[in-house]
Amino acid sequence: MVVKFTVNWCKNCAVLDKSIYKTETFKNKMDEVHATLIIADWSYEDPSIKQMLVELGGPGQSLPFTAIYPGGDPEPVITLEALYSMEDMLGALEEAARRER
Repeated sequence: MVVKFTVNWCKNCAVLDKSIYKTETFKNKMDEVHATLIIADWSYEDPSIKQMLVELGGPGQSLPFTAIYPGGDPEPVITLEALYSMEDMLGALEEAARRER
C-alpha cells in the first residue's frame, strides 16, 4: 500500500503528481507489485492525517510525504520525503515487493 500525503496548495505535491503519480511508469509498477494508492489529503487539516504523519516520524506540516507499507513485512514503513524522483519511488516499490515475498 502506498499512502501519498498531500495538500491542495503544495506546489511540490503538484510536481510529484505530474512527474510520478500520473505517469504510466508508476501505474505499471503499482500493477506489477500489486500495490494500492491511497491519498491522504491534508487540505482541511484532518487530525487523523496529522496523527499518521507524527507516528511515521514525518515532517508534520511539510509535504509531500509518502509512506509505503510492504504487504508481507510492513515494518519498518518505507518513507519518501520532500521532492523525490521516479527512481526513488520505483526503488521503494521494489524494496516493498522484495519484503512481501
